[in-house]
Amino acid sequence: MSYGFTHRGYRHGAEENTRLAFERAYNAGIRHFETDVRCTADAVVYAFHDESVERITDGRGRFNELLDEQVVRLRAGGEPLARLQELIEAFEDVTFNIDVKDEAVIAPLARVIEKTASHERVALASFDTARTRATAHLLSKPVRRSPGTADMIRIWLWAHLAGRVPAKYAAEFWAVQVPQRRGIVPVTTRCFIRAVHRAGMQVHVWVVNDEPGMRRLLARDVDALISDEAPTLARVLRG
Repeated sequence: MSYGFTHRGYRHGAEENTRLAFERAYNAGIRHFETDVRCTADAVVYAFHDESVERITDGRGRFNELLDEQVVRLRAGGEPLARLQELIEAFEDVTFNIDVKDEAVIAPLARVIEKTASHERVALASFDTARTRATAHLLSKPVRRSPGTADMIRIWLWAHLAGRVPAKYAAEFWAVQVPQRRGIVPVTTRCFIRAVHRAGMQVHVWVVNDEPGMRRLLARDVDALISDEAPTLARVLRG
């Protein structure tokens, strides 16, 4: 059974990674959230993507250089930003796929996972495998992880050149999370999907916002879609 992740919440009518964005995605029927995390200068973890706050908020400055008391006053589309712990506690039946954006957030993120005992509801992602590996090392229980870019390229090459993926990757990662294309190179080929599945891992594809694209990928047996379009995603997954 395929499933879907809402990408930084349902972003129509509320800015990305706000509590309201995730509430709207939840109300649309999505029970898997994808979000990014950064931490404040005093180590409070927020759902936030960019290095600086200018693009989506009414503030200025680098996120990691702001204190929590400053971040709580920021507004994105009129909405406050969301602390990760509050999201995990508010949506008790949701799985969180968390992109570890930089090294500064590794230890604070591990503390949030430990405090909320959310190991079974958390999956870690990053473009750099070292970040998820370092976070997992700080945890008392295992969490699911996906590979970073360098490992992902190696997996793709193994799939296409050898028709298989070495078992060592499945021993470390639960899923590969990939775009449909990397420049002009198609990533989610049938050969790639078959090889990843034979190795025992899932295939998640980001960011897919059009219904025909969603249905085409599901027909190729991908395991999960990551999308900005929560209502469309929910409708497609219902069949």
